[in-house]
Amino acid sequence: MTRTDRRMIPSTAVALLSAMSLLACGGGRTPTGPGADLHAFTGTHTRVVWVQGDGTDPYAFGTNLTLMGFDSHDGRGERPILSDRRSYVKPMLTPRGDRIVFSTSPMGGGQPEVFLLGWDGSGLAPLVDGFALAVWENPADSSEWVYVGQDNEEGSLRRVVRLPIDNPAAAELVWDKTQVSYDTFQVSADGRFAAGLFPWPEAAIAELPNGALRKVGEGCWTAMSTVRGPVMWYFDGAHRNLTLVDAHTDKRWTVA
Repeated sequence: MTRTDRRMIPSTAVALLSAMSLLACGGGRTPTGPGADLHAFTGTHTRVVWVQGDGTDPYAFGTNLTLMGFDSHDGRGERPILSDRRSYVKPMLTPRGDRIVFSTSPMGGGQPEVFLLGWDGSGLAPLVDGFALAVWENPADSSEWVYVGQDNEEGSLRRVVRLPIDNPAAAELVWDKTQVSYDTFQVSADGRFAAGLFPWPEAAIAELPNGALRKVGEGCWTAMSTVRGPVMWYFDGAHRNLTLVDAHTDKRWTVA
């Protein structure tokens, strides 16, 4: 299985969709049943993981949440991956799509923690202290990494490290020049750039590790392409305009 894309979609609905993984597997079989529409939309085997509550906690700050999943090819439809109600924030599928990384809430005081489990809900275990910001596949050797913000102060993180998911002791510092907001930090496919809020409302592109920081505007919900580019985007403060920025050329497009 090889993940070819991942999208992060913020939402104020009951279900907070957090990660989509497109998997090149299954021998080209076209599913029927609950997964047919999802397969038709993506064109391939697809897994999705998200956090679901009762509609009263749109930003997943609380503990009355479940971890949900959907696999277009297993015929089971939408289902709980972990039904125990607790804090689940920003679940992400690992690059190969067979494991999930999530964090506990960075809000309300205290330090969050990162957890790892299998797609089937097995093997839940703490991975490292901090908040998982992004997952990444090293193009040199296909190893899987997670970027983690640490030293939390109500959602602003004083430093960012990255570590191999299967060897968390081998953490590397990638950013501590400014604080980083926890919810919209993403890394380019080659690992050289990160888009984020440094911190909110400073939308910027950082050269990693600990290189130049280039402010591109003020706003929120930053993101960075992991397939083409690297291209970053951010919303303006009123959420009325979306600006896209080429990280190499600084060329800009605005969607109003």
